[in-house]
Amino acid sequence: MKFQGIVCIITGGSGGLGEATTKRLLELGAKVMIFDLQEPKDELDIINCPNLSFQRVDITDEKQVQMAIETTVNIFGKVNVLINCAGIGYIEPTITDNGTHNYKKFINVLNINLVGTFICCKYAAFYMKENDVDEDGERGVIINVASIAAMEGTKGQIAYAASKGGIVGMSMPMARDLGPYKIRVATIAPGPIDTGIKMASYAHKLKEASVVKRFGYPKEFAMFATHIIENPYIAGSVLRLDGGLVKPDLSVN
Repeated sequence: MKFQGIVCIITGGSGGLGEATTKRLLELGAKVMIFDLQEPKDELDIINCPNLSFQRVDITDEKQVQMAIETTVNIFGKVNVLINCAGIGYIEPTITDNGTHNYKKFINVLNINLVGTFICCKYAAFYMKENDVDEDGERGVIINVASIAAMEGTKGQIAYAASKGGIVGMSMPMARDLGPYKIRVATIAPGPIDTGIKMASYAHKLKEASVVKRFGYPKEFAMFATHIIENPYIAGSVLRLDGGLVKPDLSVN
């Protein structure tokens, strides 16, 4: 899929991976609609950028998502790409000496990371199927964001890993569901990315366990996402972006 003039929805586009991807897509000539609870930073300059817009959206609210996608189509005329960057995480073990994992927090992570992703996918795909087929034979592209924690989660990541594992599990069935409509689906499973947020105490071990001996940069995630958009042979795959991370021993902080 070519970038010039395509319309991309990015959930969580106001910060971190989503913000970096928003910037790259705009540079490549795409139009971007951000779905987020936080307003974008001033540097994105929504007021003076006709190809960028923002809607405050709770992705766990089905009606909000449906209305937001309808609004996107009303503003930009179509939806070609969805990138699901919105997500949360926290560290809490299954049990401690004094109690058990907080059930409500566990469900909240699943609702945002997994259910919210699914809600955005189904409504975006419903509008993508109305697009004309482009020169690559496509109507749309959906990129979901999992994590290496889906495959190699460490202690305390029970909720986060479960939610991202669900996204991995959704990838191939969704790709097969949407393939007949000429909509591609792929999933990125990032390793540690330096978004400026404080990392867990064992994060330094992850850096040392990677081939490149550093964390990833948001711009590298954005580069990977845009490659998936323009490469029509990527479909149904879960693609790691982790700098060659070898599973480290995280048993001691």
